[in-house]
Order: sequence, then C-alpha cells, then structure tokens
Amino acid sequence: ENQLDSLAASADTGNTAASASVPFFFGPNGVARVNLALEIPSPVLEPTDWNGKLHAELDVLGVAYVVPSGDVAARFTHKMKFDFDTRRQFDDFLRRPLHCEHQFEVAPGNYLFKVVFRSSKDRFGAVDTPLAIDAFNAAQLSLSAIALSRNVQPITSEAAQEEAETGNAPLVFRGNRITVSGSDVLSKTGTAEAYFEIYQPFVAGAAAVQLTMRMRLLDARSNEERWNSGDVDLSALAKPGNRVIPVALILPVAGLPAGTYRAELTVKDSSGGKASRKIDFRTE
Repeated sequence: ENQLDSLAASADTGNTAASASVPFFFGPNGVARVNLALEIPSPVLEPTDWNGKLHAELDVLGVAYVVPSGDVAARFTHKMKFDFDTRRQFDDFLRRPLHCEHQFEVAPGNYLFKVVFRSSKDRFGAVDTPLAIDAFNAAQLSLSAIALSRNVQPITSEAAQEEAETGNAPLVFRGNRITVSGSDVLSKTGTAEAYFEIYQPFVAGAAAVQLTMRMRLLDARSNEERWNSGDVDLSALAKPGNRVIPVALILPVAGLPAGTYRAELTVKDSSGGKASRKIDFRTE
C-alpha cells in the first residue's frame, strides 16, 4: 500500500496502459457516489500456486485531490482476486481487457482523481482524470453524470439487492445491469448505451409533473448535429415515493463514422425545471 501511495504522489504513469471513467450519482443526503470503472486493455498478472489452483491479485488505490489545493478529499484501496483451475483458463483470461469497478463517496467539489494499480511486482499503471461534481439541490430538477456502457446483462432484483448490501450498488434499468465502461470508445457493432439518473425536486404536496428528455449527438469538432432523439416522455418511469428515476438509452452509433462525438442530454419537467449533462465519446 505504501508503494501505491508513492506512485500516486509521483508523475509516473507506469508501464501498463489503462483508462478510467468516474461517473457520479447523488444520494439522498446530497453526497455523490462515484462509480469508478478502470479498464486495462492488456493486463499482466503474476500467478502463484494456491491449493492446486492459480491465484493472482490486482491492487488498486484511488485518490481524489481537491483542485487547486491538492488536499485529499477521498481515498480508497481495493484488491481484486482471481482464481483459475488451469493455466489455459489463466491465459484465456489475459486475452481480454481487465475491468475493475469500485464505488466511493465524496462531497460535491472540483477534483483531480487518480487511480493507481499494481498487477505484479514490476507491472503497474496510473490514470488521472478530472472529476467535477456540482452541488446537489433537492428542490430542483437534477441529473447525475452520464455513464457510458458497452455491457448490458440481465440481473434479478434479488441479486441487485445483494450487491447493494455489499456497498456497491449496481446500475439497473428495467431488469438489466448497466456496466460502466472504463473507456470512452464505443464499438459501432456492439452494445452502446448511456445510463443516467434523474432526481425529481422534493416539493411537499406537489402533484405529479410531466417529464421529458432529449438527447443529441454532435460531432465534437464541428458541433454538427448527427442525431436527435426528439422529446421523449419519461413520465411513466416516475414511481410514487421515489424521487430517483434511472434511465438507460441506446446510443445509435452504428451509423456514425469513426471519430469523436458529444452526447448532450436535456431533461425538463412541466413545472419549468430543466437540467443538462454532456459527455464525449469516440467510435471505431
């Protein structure tokens, strides 16, 4: 752990490439729950024999530094453990990118988030990314950050509840787990979705309001609009007594040329509330 702290304090990016994303979602107390997704395209693990199996570990340290003071606002360590029955299983595992997720809480603010990982004695990497979380106002229509996903799989409500009780609440929409991508690259032939949460304002005695959203995809360089969802009525997703409305939206990237794009999301309600978010992504 001390070695990871030293790496986090240095400018060394290590010898193992990786990428990370840090979408955030708000809790009822206004504190942000950040969903770190770390992706290592070509992982290197150092297996050891453990009761007749191969065992490997990945140590992860995440630190949110306040900008510009550099004070530490949040810090966590996480250890991933892997077990394999055979060497072939281990080798097959390393042929795919390694995905790691971890959730942590931090107060709204402007941060530089740095994640450092070590997969063997001499293999490590470091990634830093801006993390700007605006203050949450329960009396206003609000939005979480937008999370990109390339992996959407069914999940039962029981399994989702069990995971939430461990401290890592899965992102779920209509019975599907939305796995946050650690990369901003979306494949034109694979799954490409955006997940976000809408927070309805708390107004005692207020009647139900109509809720609509619009998503636009723009060329990040020219600002030319490439797709527009139009106004989509989300009122049916609202549930009495629950101010949080999760939404997952398929992004139509199949027809986009390879390049960099910006997804712009706007949500409005019939009482005059409005909230917006945006996120850049690439297609290949």
